[in-house]
Amino acid sequence: MRTFWPLVAITALTSALIATPAVAASNSVTVGETRYVATTGNNNNPGTLAQPWRTIQKAADAAPPGSTVYIRGGTYKEFVDMNVSGSATAGYTVFRNYDSTPVILDGNQRAGELIGIDGKSYIEIRGLNFRNVLGSPSAGVQVSTWSGPSHHIRIVRNSFKNLYASSSTTTYPPNVYAGAITVAGSDGTQAITNLEVDGNTIADCRTGWTEAIGITGNVDGFVVSNNTVTNTGNIGIDASGHWQISPNPANDFARNGRIVGNHVSYSKSLVEGGAGIYLDGSSNMIVERNIVHNNWVGIAVGVEVPNSTISDNIIRDNLSYSNDGYGIGVMAWSPENRVIRNTTVVNNTTFGNGQSSELIGGFGEMAIVSSNNTVVKNNVFYSSGGQSVLVYTDDNPVNPRFSDNSYYSSSSAFFDWNGTRYTSFSAYRTATGNDNRSAFRDPQFVNPGGFDFRLKAGSPSIDATTSTYNPAPGELDLDGNPRKLGTAVDRGAFEH
Repeated sequence: MRTFWPLVAITALTSALIATPAVAASNSVTVGETRYVATTGNNNNPGTLAQPWRTIQKAADAAPPGSTVYIRGGTYKEFVDMNVSGSATAGYTVFRNYDSTPVILDGNQRAGELIGIDGKSYIEIRGLNFRNVLGSPSAGVQVSTWSGPSHHIRIVRNSFKNLYASSSTTTYPPNVYAGAITVAGSDGTQAITNLEVDGNTIADCRTGWTEAIGITGNVDGFVVSNNTVTNTGNIGIDASGHWQISPNPANDFARNGRIVGNHVSYSKSLVEGGAGIYLDGSSNMIVERNIVHNNWVGIAVGVEVPNSTISDNIIRDNLSYSNDGYGIGVMAWSPENRVIRNTTVVNNTTFGNGQSSELIGGFGEMAIVSSNNTVVKNNVFYSSGGQSVLVYTDDNPVNPRFSDNSYYSSSSAFFDWNGTRYTSFSAYRTATGNDNRSAFRDPQFVNPGGFDFRLKAGSPSIDATTSTYNPAPGELDLDGNPRKLGTAVDRGAFEH
């Protein structure tokens, strides 16, 4: 079994936000034949309910296309290579839990992929619990294209816990990896397409120099949605590119994806940095309606590989709070020709970011380094104590356009613009020519101390955007409401 481990680095770890229960029964449509696996079975059996197979590997070798493999509760200490596929006509071949008794794939403190899907299609993994790998390279589920194209893959409502790249609790050795869900498009001709990663829980891991959910290389068209990711030991969710995963530089990046409705917290590394959600070298992405907090940084758009260009990413309707560094950042770097173009940051709320004393300036609520044509519109940026930086720019961004935003600080307010600090909103606005339709005033959150950042009735951020601005078709606020309920769109992530 060939193993892939992305070169992407950034970070994470602190204490867990939530306890992670074992995944119980979940709903799925059963199509076609059924097969069964049980810890009391035998691989010489026919795989029926009365005479089940013994191992998941047997099912991964023999399940018919479009069948549903029901795995009965218990602990399975095996590493599974997927050797079957579904099809467009037969449907997905589904591997899932049988009932509410947890199904645990246990690595038994060894390194490896608990499920590896390489060159396969129409596969669904649902309702399973992935536990206890130790060492590198490792993964809970890995999707790759070493032996052929992979497409139409669903990873749904699973639980990942105690996946450790290293036994050390204080540092990472070089080049160790143990992601929960790793997707690597290494085929230079055929992209991984129609990928769904939905409703999974990932907690209490030490992923090393990779991510909890990492999508990289030639991957075109995917959705990462409704996942809960906490205390992962590095980046929470990452869509990346230009790391020489695909041999074709023209398609060596994740693209045309949505990262939506996820809750990501405590993504901090043992060795450096960490982000809740990171677009590192990916293009044509939408990051929307996510909640990210207590990470090293909240949401980052970046490109780490020199002489690389990314473009056309949208960050909208997200809530980012209490992160050590910036709430939202667009981070290129001109000395290495790392170029970011046409990023839109719209309808977000950030609160109380940039508080780490280890980060000079903290980078504030909104940060832009270099980058071309970044639009920052209709957001609420609220600095709460600490370093109180609302906007930070460096390395001479080209044509940044700030408008229709609401700013506020509970203490001193700073705007750090290309090396100059402005200590008032009016001085910043006059000097930079930005934010002429914006305001500095309390947005009147319902209960910021209780992390309720909806707007109170009478908030000056309600219907505050110019009436000529319309949200994108189908765009919703963080609560799932239509993005325009009154005479104009409200500022921030929530419509009142």
